[in-house]
Amino acid sequence: MLLVTYAAWFRDEQELHPCSWPVVRRLREACRSNSGLPTLGALVRVAVDLTPEQLDVLSDDWAPAKSLIPIRSTLEALDRDPELHRQLRDSGKATIKGPAARRAAASIGSIAISAVERVSLAVRTVGADGDRQLAFDVLFYDKSGNRLGGNLPRFAIHRPWAPHPD
Repeated sequence: MLLVTYAAWFRDEQELHPCSWPVVRRLREACRSNSGLPTLGALVRVAVDLTPEQLDVLSDDWAPAKSLIPIRSTLEALDRDPELHRQLRDSGKATIKGPAARRAAASIGSIAISAVERVSLAVRTVGADGDRQLAFDVLFYDKSGNRLGGNLPRFAIHRPWAPHPD
């Protein structure tokens, strides 16, 4: 006897949520041009152009994609504000305040979004060429300056991605 619990029970996740090939190709090109690590712009584009379900499917080939899901709304905030994106890219630090900070916290499920007043962002590449790491920190604060969310996961790529040839 076969029991079916939902209409697409027989379909693979990759069939249900295929990743856009141009998005994956741009990510691979960015990694190739940056010694195997994606650029900040590439991370923003992937997070904005793919749905959370597509990011989950992409994580089968590129594990860090799953780490983008909780910070997706923060990366979308960078996409909406070119000046903020430039500041983070150039100085490695940026701050989002007020209503924009609450929008940037929307995909984090473990904090009360209404309490968010400020989001601090930091991005850096650390380590020598043979052992480089791209670290992206997102910290949320309330009006009193208290950190929210406890130990939210840090987005980090610990080793370069060696993508398949196109």
